[in-house]
Amino acid sequence: MASNSPKDTDETTADEGGFQVRDRRASQAEETPTSNTDAPEGTEETPSDEPAPAIEEPTAAESPPPSRFARFVASLHMTALYHLGLIPGPQGEKPTPNLAMARENIDILLELKEKTHGNLTESETALMAQAVQDLQHHFMQAVMSGTAGDSTQGDGSGS
Repeated sequence: MASNSPKDTDETTADEGGFQVRDRRASQAEETPTSNTDAPEGTEETPSDEPAPAIEEPTAAESPPPSRFARFVASLHMTALYHLGLIPGPQGEKPTPNLAMARENIDILLELKEKTHGNLTESETALMAQAVQDLQHHFMQAVMSGTAGDSTQGDGSGS
């Protein structure tokens, strides 16, 4: 019968099939570095004085990446600007203004603003308000200048 000294239970336990269990709770300094068999060839773990952080935190100089919500609002905003004819398409082409599609995107943002009221951060609330205000301003300019022609119907039926 084998003894269960701390050294036996803390380092490695072998199973009959050759499977090894290594207790990684022990300090890094006590363990000897081993090659990582899951890593691609040519990359081995190297010992260091400090363990690498699991997740990189943004520094004070860096701003955190935009949230999914902010990217979603920005996407709706950009799509509406495209339908207003104010920004080029993906290939650099100048789009034909389509006020019906622009209005649809503005309405989606307005509904989203209403449904999320009280559940957003200050920056998300400001982003939403700015996007809606900007789009409403550009929409009214397009309507007043008549740049959209007959594309206000959206379906091309003319009625």
